[in-house]
Amino acid sequence: MKEYKTSVITNGNKVFIPGEHDVIAAIKVSRWTRGVDTMLPKSPREVLDMFAAGNSVLVKNADNVLVGHAAATATYKDKSIEVGSIYTNSEFRHGGVGTLATKAVLEAQRKKHDQPVLFALGNEMSGRMFTKMQARVMKATELSDEVWKACEGCPRKPVQTQETFMCCDTPYNLTYVPHQGNLNPILGCGR
Repeated sequence: MKEYKTSVITNGNKVFIPGEHDVIAAIKVSRWTRGVDTMLPKSPREVLDMFAAGNSVLVKNADNVLVGHAAATATYKDKSIEVGSIYTNSEFRHGGVGTLATKAVLEAQRKKHDQPVLFALGNEMSGRMFTKMQARVMKATELSDEVWKACEGCPRKPVQTQETFMCCDTPYNLTYVPHQGNLNPILGCGR
């Protein structure tokens, strides 16, 4: 089993950025994204690609069980970065795992990119989390049209006509979410 370097332990949870060959974690994250109808499903290959790019954050609890994930899922031509695939294992919800993973992704992206525009499309659950994180609700028109192309494959099938577009998710600007203090996951794993 791979042992990952971590620099954050909060309430017993360890945060790390997975190695590009962590297939078992990729399969688990893929199952999570396919198991709910509130996010775009990701294949294990897509998850491994996020791992390889250093765009995913995994959270393990004190027993070394994978309990959460968040990622920078897309970078658009206008240089905006979408944060998504946020998931907390149902047994560990409401304990700050999703917030911890999301803030770690934000910190990693801030280090990789100069003044990134970070946003997420929030569903009912993640929207409450983004609000608590002090994220600002955005207008759909503030985002590139490229962002909305992914809606074509959305499991919720948003309403779309020639004159109007409606997405079932709410866009949140995460760019100015306060930093997490010492949250600084170490990239890669200690192989």
